[in-house]
Amino acid sequence: MSSPAKYWLLPGIAAILFLVALPELFRASNDFLKDPATARHLRAGEIMLERKEILQSDPFGVDQPPRPWVAFEWLFEVSVAALVRIGGLPFAYAVGFLLFALLPILLWRLLMQQQISLPVALLYTLGAGLVFRSHLLLRPVLLTYLLMIVVVAWWYRHREAPGKWSWFVLPLIFAFWANIHGGFAAALLFLGLSVVGRLMDYRVQRRPIDQAMTTWLAILVICANATLLTPHGWRLHQLIWEMVFHIKSFAYWNEFRSLQFIPLTPLALAYLFILGGLALGGLSSRSTRWSWELVLPLLLFLYFGIKVQRHVMLLLVVAAVPVCRNLDGCLRLLISPDLRQRLERWAEIERNNLSYLWIIPAAVALVIPCFLSSSGAKSLRVGDPNISVAAIDFIRTHRSQFQRPLVTTWNAGALVYHLAPDFRITFDDRTEFYGDARLKPYIALLFTKPGWQKTLREGNYDSIILDHDFALVKALRQAPQWQLVYEDQSAVIFLPKP
Repeated sequence: MSSPAKYWLLPGIAAILFLVALPELFRASNDFLKDPATARHLRAGEIMLERKEILQSDPFGVDQPPRPWVAFEWLFEVSVAALVRIGGLPFAYAVGFLLFALLPILLWRLLMQQQISLPVALLYTLGAGLVFRSHLLLRPVLLTYLLMIVVVAWWYRHREAPGKWSWFVLPLIFAFWANIHGGFAAALLFLGLSVVGRLMDYRVQRRPIDQAMTTWLAILVICANATLLTPHGWRLHQLIWEMVFHIKSFAYWNEFRSLQFIPLTPLALAYLFILGGLALGGLSSRSTRWSWELVLPLLLFLYFGIKVQRHVMLLLVVAAVPVCRNLDGCLRLLISPDLRQRLERWAEIERNNLSYLWIIPAAVALVIPCFLSSSGAKSLRVGDPNISVAAIDFIRTHRSQFQRPLVTTWNAGALVYHLAPDFRITFDDRTEFYGDARLKPYIALLFTKPGWQKTLREGNYDSIILDHDFALVKALRQAPQWQLVYEDQSAVIFLPKP
């Protein structure tokens, strides 16, 4: 029997959440493009499209011959570059922004499928949406957040009966994801720990392993093997292992630093909210019933959230259902039975509402052409405020004097984007590519830590392009060997004195 017309025609909350986000698209803020990695991704994708091959060596550095490079985000880079070719930078911007707008919709549908009440689901969805805004950037990690919600939702919906589609859909997701971003490892850990936790629960309850459990074990093995379907094979997994457990220089980036509670940041507040929501378990019959299946993945992602603050976004996805069940249980204790019944009826209507399946595509088809013709779209620029147009023009005019420039992780991506292919850099934001051995002396140089003069000499730099905030700027202003040749709000440029 087909769904009633009202479930298709009347806009549900999922559709409304998407429509409410659309006006921000027309602001066309360069903040969505400001991350230094965005510029590098775009340039790498353009190079791969031009060469019709996946890069195996570094196309940006001064080292000759070029050093081997695992371009593990190649599919994202090629895809975004293809979008730019099709409709220009504004088209790639619009697609990325609209993908970001899907995050709260997917999270909302996950909570609806798990019988969470409307007030609790809406509160959690809106709060999580605000936290996700800290990563409102055109980067492959955006797809990691989207796919993480899909995998978690799939697990909750099919945990008792995986079904035949799980054999095809999940391996395809992981094969695609492994070529987009290393975040697929987090989803594999979630599924793996959930399966191991259920096996532990079976042992505690002295239950035999059933068909569903056997199926999930087999699917998990297939998904893990699907992540090998990349141009890099096992090298990708080795790289992810090194990134997580060995490379310490990631702490140079604010997003990779441990979570800070003093002063209280939005990410720390979200973490405390999750801890409080989990602590409410057991207060009512609707609260989460603890089991190893829930506890193991939660413990791991609670640890990841403390160790690296950007992983709080993944924790928000993994903890969504247990936290909301606990909040739902508390809400039922505070409201009257009559109000509970009305809320349950509204939730049932929203659960069956499918209007987002046509409203969102229709809105996208209408909005993208309007956005592409807007004045804001025409003003978009990659690398703003990393480095100004005037600074780029100065370097281009004096191109021969910038053969081996010392740059920063903030401006390097924008420099190669605007000045490639003949402009080469000494460093950029690829921490996993350079490693601690090269990055630690470089970081010490920027902050004029002990030994910085030796590092500067040994670098044989013929030019220096810095951001204003580094201590090295002040030191170079007083250095007899270097002269300031250009300065604006985005960059300070030094050349050797004749």
